[in-house]
Amino acid sequence: MFDRGVVEEVRAARRAGLFSATAERIHGLQDVTDLLESRIDRAEAERRLAVRTRRYAKRQRTWMRRLPGLRLVDGDRDAGVVAAAIETEL
Repeated sequence: MFDRGVVEEVRAARRAGLFSATAERIHGLQDVTDLLESRIDRAEAERRLAVRTRRYAKRQRTWMRRLPGLRLVDGDRDAGVVAAAIETEL
């Protein structure tokens, strides 16, 4: 995200006033904002975002285990392969 311009994207969105109260809770936004406002450096922003992402993924896995009939699809493959795997499950 950082190498692909998330900092510039957040900077531009902040200038344009595009964040509602709900949008302020976007995953990782606080970390990038803290970086932009010089409260943390890039390494710390990346570290915090990685920690938050792992925690969020764990909560998702816990929540998904409760869904009856859920079938997981490995999304780390080529998009066409993933789409074909999903179609076979329909």
